[in-house]
Amino acid sequence: TRDSIILVDFIHLSLKRGRSLFDAIMESRVVRLRPILLTTGAAMLGAAPITIDPIFSGLAWALIFGLLASTVFTLFVIPVVYWLLYEKKPGHGLSTASDAAYASASPPRDTIVREGECAAGAGRALPPKSD
Repeated sequence: TRDSIILVDFIHLSLKRGRSLFDAIMESRVVRLRPILLTTGAAMLGAAPITIDPIFSGLAWALIFGLLASTVFTLFVIPVVYWLLYEKKPGHGLSTASDAAYASASPPRDTIVREGECAAGAGRALPPKSD
């Protein structure tokens, strides 16, 4: 799943650089192919010795084929679905001005909530703690 997130982030970076949607998707697949295959292959090889164990062999096979399925989804399904979803939308999935305005209107996540303030900022004060 992390590989898919990185792939979509790479598509967004390519789109911000001015590439077309098709070129951005293809470039992200080409550039991220080797790291995805290396990390998946290393994890699959790491699980291979566990397949000999009579108790944990099922777990190892599930891990190996789960990694294989995840890699196929990352390299083939995610780019195709991204293309189908954002081909005709303006911006091709990049945040728009209204998204940026919404993000700037929401408080930052690291805001410190003082005693007597509501965490959501809805105007309701929390009662102070009594020791």
